[in-house]
Amino acid sequence: MYVEIKMCKPFRLTFFCMHITGDAVPLRVQARSLFSVHIGQSTSSPSQTNTLKVTLALNSPLDTPVLSKITIVGLIGSATGNSNNLVSLTISDVGSPSATNIFGGTGSWNQTAGSLVLTVAAGQSVSSTIPLVFSFDLQNPAESQAPSPTSIMAECVHSDAVLHYTTDGSQPTSSSSTYSTAVAVTTGQTLKVVASYDDQRDSQHSSATYT
Repeated sequence: MYVEIKMCKPFRLTFFCMHITGDAVPLRVQARSLFSVHIGQSTSSPSQTNTLKVTLALNSPLDTPVLSKITIVGLIGSATGNSNNLVSLTISDVGSPSATNIFGGTGSWNQTAGSLVLTVAAGQSVSSTIPLVFSFDLQNPAESQAPSPTSIMAECVHSDAVLHYTTDGSQPTSSSSTYSTAVAVTTGQTLKVVASYDDQRDSQHSSATYT
């Protein structure tokens, strides 16, 4: 990108823009996603309560409550929880905006999977202009262990998305049934859903089998 400043005299200055702060490079288009993530911890001592601090930023808001989620995976080995049973884990604010308001103050913790799922509460959204910082406590393992890769995923259905679904096991497309009200399913049926957008490719397929 070049910016030209033309002077009154036959003289011209040309500036080459080496860098523009943030993600504001002209005409740069990215898929909706997390683009800045950091996880820190308060202690590495065995069996101690460890406060994990999470900082994340998105390039597009999570603006559809209940259907928008942040999932942290890879927190393997913690003594907190009850095996594969989901338990409610309290989160705390670190500055503003308030993560406790956005996610309702708690997340769903799975000890075996080492995952924490935070769901955007009704009437809330995650901004794309201000980083979100929050913390939560987990108990460290009693013994040392090999590190496992930790990642954060944004699962979002935006307000401009159209949801399409199937219940016959086939992959949904933009031609499949459109979701508008609750979908009736029977035992053994698999509900598959995809979000379609006008301005980008469809989301990944999500599915659930009801037993």
